[in-house]
Amino acid sequence: MNIKQNIFLSEYTTLRIGGRVRYFIECITDTDIVDAVTYADNHNLPILPLGGGSNMVIADHAHNMVCIHMVNTGLDVVYEDESSIHISVGAGYLWDDFVEYTVLHGYSGIEALSAIPGTCGATPVQNVGAYGQEVSETIVSVRVYNTASNIFQGFSNTDCQFGYRDSVFKHSSRGTYIIESVTFKLDKKPPSIPQYPRVSDELQLMQEHYPYESQLMHIRRAIQKIRSDKLPDPHHVPNVGSFFKNVYVNPEKFFELQKQFSAIPFFIDGDMYKIPTGWLIESVGLKGYSRDGVGVYDKNALVLINQSSVYSHDILSLAEEIHREVGRKFGLAIEIEPEIVP
Repeated sequence: MNIKQNIFLSEYTTLRIGGRVRYFIECITDTDIVDAVTYADNHNLPILPLGGGSNMVIADHAHNMVCIHMVNTGLDVVYEDESSIHISVGAGYLWDDFVEYTVLHGYSGIEALSAIPGTCGATPVQNVGAYGQEVSETIVSVRVYNTASNIFQGFSNTDCQFGYRDSVFKHSSRGTYIIESVTFKLDKKPPSIPQYPRVSDELQLMQEHYPYESQLMHIRRAIQKIRSDKLPDPHHVPNVGSFFKNVYVNPEKFFELQKQFSAIPFFIDGDMYKIPTGWLIESVGLKGYSRDGVGVYDKNALVLINQSSVYSHDILSLAEEIHREVGRKFGLAIEIEPEIVP
């Protein structure tokens, strides 16, 4: 077991903010995980699981804890029949690399989740979703190490208690479950076309430009183009993607809002109305706004960017200002999406 000390977590997060952690351990095998947890227990220190660091805001002070960085990248077919395939993927496998793998092999189900940063192990935590797809629709099971009982165990899809950008892993005490791998069920049938106007437009262009490629690859290329246009590349502009969840309201609340704000956009999702939080932020005049080395991305108000700050307080203070202004104008409480590590 290779134990590093006093590592800056800012080097492992896409927001480029995060103080030193006392111990930093990279894990590939089950034994690595067990040894790392034992080390934390022996030193009476909390655990911070870390994947790609693409959905975390970590405080800039020193952290007296053990960071377990999952870097296992195994990929195994565990079941296959004429209509579907089950693939187990290591928690450290890069998510977009896995999406590319499934598309190239003709497996549908996650192609609309292309170009999302992070690792496969992180996707169940937030129930990652975009353009009509969520990982909860394809996850069969999640294998974890339970640090409370010191055993490996499996969570079925139902056990994961998936919700909108939510799961049991998000609400359990930090470090209770170390996600080791995720098993996905992908289809061999033709993909469903995301029902979004921009996707339809880009998809048509991709079909024209790449006539010999599969429909799956056309969808992937379309999503990649859309995301590159509206989201900053974290390698060049530090960010965690969408900083806030979209807002869900019941019909009564929506029609009340619509009377006041006739142009309010919405999507009907079951018996609820989904309101794009980016529109709410833009409507209070904060799109492109910046202060203290952080700001609201000028192409997508849902994204907060780190321009020059090294302090988590700056980004969280900006988020609080946005929350306050949206609440003042619309009477809605918007929720932060990334994990906050104080």
